[in-house]
Amino acid sequence: MWIFGYGSLTWKADFEFEKRVVGHIKGYKRRFWQASVDHRGIPEKPGRVAALIPGGPTDIVWGAAYEVADSILEKGGALDVREKTYQERRTETVYTVDGDTLCAVVFYGTNQDNLRLGPEPPERMARQIVEARGPSGPNYKYLLNLAEFMRNEVPFHKDEHLLLLEELVKKIMQEKGEALT
Repeated sequence: MWIFGYGSLTWKADFEFEKRVVGHIKGYKRRFWQASVDHRGIPEKPGRVAALIPGGPTDIVWGAAYEVADSILEKGGALDVREKTYQERRTETVYTVDGDTLCAVVFYGTNQDNLRLGPEPPERMARQIVEARGPSGPNYKYLLNLAEFMRNEVPFHKDEHLLLLEELVKKIMQEKGEALT
């Protein structure tokens, strides 16, 4: 079985897998519109993490696909626990950088209204990302790690939403005199 990640799964594979490939799915956009109250924020100060929203036929989202054992997605399995707020799962075609295709489970998003933050002005989203911290660390590290994945493994594709948030987060942190560690 394959899973496809477009957020922290691109850079934090803390589970067993047989193979990893970089690829994209079609018809979606990646947006920082989902609240994280258990990893990159807390209920009183939620972080913002990537979610998929419907896009047009030319929209694509790059990420990493992993070949895993079926048990990893079972109730209580490593990814079931980690991705618990992403209750909706879909099977999508992944187009790899090598020109192959595969079918993968994608953690689409939440069905919990309180975790759907939706769009905000980019400056407001960036400030929320800078200020949020949770059990898995500062929210800005999630964003910066994802941007680094894109730069290193998909340098030919520019995710404008991600790049804008990265630029704004770095600017806010510089203004606050905080180091990007």
